[in-house]
Amino acid sequence: TRLELMRLLALPLDVSIAIDDKLPALPDPPAGEILAGLEEHALLVRPELNVQDLQRHISANSVRHEVAAFLPHLDANGAFNWASNSFMVNPAFLLYGFSVADSLLDGGSQLWRYGLAEKTRTVEEERTLLLSLAVLYDVDLRALQLQRDRQTIHALEVTEDARQKAFDEILSLYKEGLETEAATAKALADLNVQSLGVDKAQTDYLVT
Repeated sequence: TRLELMRLLALPLDVSIAIDDKLPALPDPPAGEILAGLEEHALLVRPELNVQDLQRHISANSVRHEVAAFLPHLDANGAFNWASNSFMVNPAFLLYGFSVADSLLDGGSQLWRYGLAEKTRTVEEERTLLLSLAVLYDVDLRALQLQRDRQTIHALEVTEDARQKAFDEILSLYKEGLETEAATAKALADLNVQSLGVDKAQTDYLVT
């Protein structure tokens, strides 16, 4: 295992390694203002919300575009034609013109396009709300999971203390010749298993 660790870290084989088996202090589960800050941060940085916000702006711009199409608009066009043929009669060197269009000439299709854009905008806004709620629920669910894990750690620590007291009593009886070696070994094994469960629960809590 030590050789594998040296190879993984790209360190010389004669480097001295000391493993600190003590876990850091367990932080409290987020609550109150800390939880609200985490929710606000998630709403700002989650990529799916940024993409959805862009879609919401696009749909809003589409509605404004369709509203502007109801107003009459003026188009201008121009072209320049150069011809060196002397046999041409009344050649047109400069072509230009204007055209006026109005949505009333579309036979009502503009109203349909506006209604479709408005419905799309409403759908995107509702989707934004649902995604925002999903992000908030995700953050709150993780906070609840941390609170549950913290309570689990507390329960395991209480059980560990009880097993430690039971082992001390059995060990005392064993020294007095009133308890067998098998019972003492079983109490020690139960205590070690319980301690391992506490360590695993604390590690899982820190990872979460």
